[in-house]
Amino acid sequence: MQTAYPQSAGTNRRDFLQLGAAAALGLTLPLQSQARSAPNRNNIQGIMIVLLGGPSPLDTWDPKPNAPSEIRGPFRPITTRIPGMQLSELFPLMARQADKFTLIRSLHSDLPAVHEAGLQQIQTGRSYSASASPPHLGNWIASQKDGPTSRERHVILGNRLGWNGCSMPHGQEESLILSNSDDDLSSESERIRERYGRNPFGNNCLRARRLIEAGTRFVTLNMFESVYDAKTWDIHGTRPFTTFREMARYVAPMFDLAYSALLSDLAERGLLQSTLVSALGEFGRSPKINPFGGRDHHGGVWTVLMAGGGIPGGGIIGASDEIGYSPKETPVTPSDLFATQCQVFGVPIPSGLAATVVEDLL
Repeated sequence: MQTAYPQSAGTNRRDFLQLGAAAALGLTLPLQSQARSAPNRNNIQGIMIVLLGGPSPLDTWDPKPNAPSEIRGPFRPITTRIPGMQLSELFPLMARQADKFTLIRSLHSDLPAVHEAGLQQIQTGRSYSASASPPHLGNWIASQKDGPTSRERHVILGNRLGWNGCSMPHGQEESLILSNSDDDLSSESERIRERYGRNPFGNNCLRARRLIEAGTRFVTLNMFESVYDAKTWDIHGTRPFTTFREMARYVAPMFDLAYSALLSDLAERGLLQSTLVSALGEFGRSPKINPFGGRDHHGGVWTVLMAGGGIPGGGIIGASDEIGYSPKETPVTPSDLFATQCQVFGVPIPSGLAATVVEDLL
């Protein structure tokens, strides 16, 4: 169920960890031993994982096994620990962690499915405008919680998003980029390093956990920098983009491993209840497989993952239609998702943002 979001007054700023900028940037990372139980909205932290390229719902988290072969794709569905929830066979580790995350299977946008436009929407809740520069969710949260000059409370891991086909902003222009150096991971055990995966994405998921422990308010993690000449979620099926086979052999397993490790590691340390973890692409993919054996851009409907921050795990919100073309139940826009996350953090939404709150997510 969705209801209109009330324009609320801002909440009082509270620094829940008295750490300096060096700690917020991951230069010193003291661990916290105390577990966190029911979340205090004043103390919620966030991790946003940007899945550049637009994961295909039918081949990831919204399989359609009864659809025609040219739509259902090459991967079979598997069961999870949550009755009635199926995922693609590419995500066996996530299937075991299904009680920790909720799927929103009805995100949709009326904008043209252009990478930069979609990235702007999912991170700022608004479409691009030459006359306005809407804040990234992380910047907005940090400014409301920690003051307007506390830039260091939102950092980005991974390379800055590059050119992906269009010369326009993509929502990260005002955020602080952190180095990809492995120096701050040297104190982690070999077991933990392997648990996340020995690759840039796995390293950055582990680094995100460490930053949360250090008190950073919000971390954005770019899984990839560009869809060109790289293996990403952009499965057009031919060069310079990605094929089904490459997604199955490289992209999906890398995400399955690191994302599952992040959720379980946060939970084991008592941090998941107080850390909202979102994983989302900028759009979905076309239901019908194209002549190159891939799928093209499609903003009609796609799936996002939400975990922690007091959100009940093991849920499914909304549904796509029988072929994954458009929402069938509980349509959710990027603006709605932005507003809902604001409510999770206990801050007002930016003035003028027309949105509704997805109450079932709270």
